[in-house]
Amino acid sequence: NSSYPANTDTTRPTGFQYKHNHMMRQVLTGQWGEVISDVRKGVTFTKTYVWNIPTKIGDVVAVPSDLEIYAFVAENQQTVLSAAIAKTTTKQLDFEATAIKVLSPVPGTGNSLLIGDPLTSLEITLKNNSSSSVHSGAEIPITIKVDGVSKSGTITLSSDWIASTTVTQTISDVSLFSAIPTTEKAFDICVSVDVTEDNLRSNNENCKTYNAKNKFTQVVITDYNPKKGKVGTEVWIDGTGFNSDASKNIIKFNGTATTLILASSSITQLKVLVPAGATTGKISVSANNTDDTTSTDFTMEVTVGMQNEDIINSSFYYSNETIVYSPGKSNTSGKKELVIYTINGQELYREKLPDLSYENEAKISVSQLNTGVYIAKINGSSIRFVR
Repeated sequence: NSSYPANTDTTRPTGFQYKHNHMMRQVLTGQWGEVISDVRKGVTFTKTYVWNIPTKIGDVVAVPSDLEIYAFVAENQQTVLSAAIAKTTTKQLDFEATAIKVLSPVPGTGNSLLIGDPLTSLEITLKNNSSSSVHSGAEIPITIKVDGVSKSGTITLSSDWIASTTVTQTISDVSLFSAIPTTEKAFDICVSVDVTEDNLRSNNENCKTYNAKNKFTQVVITDYNPKKGKVGTEVWIDGTGFNSDASKNIIKFNGTATTLILASSSITQLKVLVPAGATTGKISVSANNTDDTTSTDFTMEVTVGMQNEDIINSSFYYSNETIVYSPGKSNTSGKKELVIYTINGQELYREKLPDLSYENEAKISVSQLNTGVYIAKINGSSIRFVR
């Protein structure tokens, strides 16, 4: 090193301080070359040699245009008779990232990935648009970007990357992956090829959009009350794993869905109204791609009329968008008035009924009402109905 101070790098460890500016990296003809048997004047010896240039030599990226090729003719493995040097010419290279697919964790509906799950395996497809092939085992520098956070490294080709073809690589090196976002949102996963000699860089990166979603627990129904009721009855369903957005829970009474989920619902309790058309059977709840069903049946009570102490043998019911009322034998005297309220107690409709004998009935159409749950009252009696 003292003889060549210009080639000494004192910042490197002892024994590695000499900088080799010109080093032989490969002998294409073997240690002692090729034997030329016909050396007559005017005879030409021709042979083609192939060497796949590695991506790196040691920890240094190999630049084909910096390589030099030496050829010489020697006699008796000692005397050089003739020598020549040739500079390499670099071919046009173009490597393109064409596809990305998350293998683990397996994405859910709508390319969703759960917040908190690590990204552990990615599949990428790369296209070689150049006229040069890259041999198996070569290291290709890449960058993986998750939601804008980049990490760079290399992948080792598992097969030859033939010119004008694509290769598919599975990446399981977790050091190349950034974390899935910790808030619910859409985000991109991108892969780019970082080969220095790539002459077309605009197609080096490919991205795919995924959606970070909150983790949800399995829907489990633990209880429900009451165990029986009529159309419009309020039913409380207890359990876990319900969606905090009440409208995103699907509740069915023996297969008949109810859209009347009240705002008092939560992730541990749902408050619903028994839907029109429901029959005796089990209650099911679906939310967050999970579901559960009660172990016992909810019993439907079918009532065609209503009686109380003030209306003996009277009939008061709802059917086919019509409220039907017939007085009992002891209630034919006195004025009767029908009042209809919303489930929240807002009065919507009021009408005086004609005097009726106990053999007659009044029919009042409510087809003008919007779809919903209502309460109808006639003097001291009331019914709840679903329009």
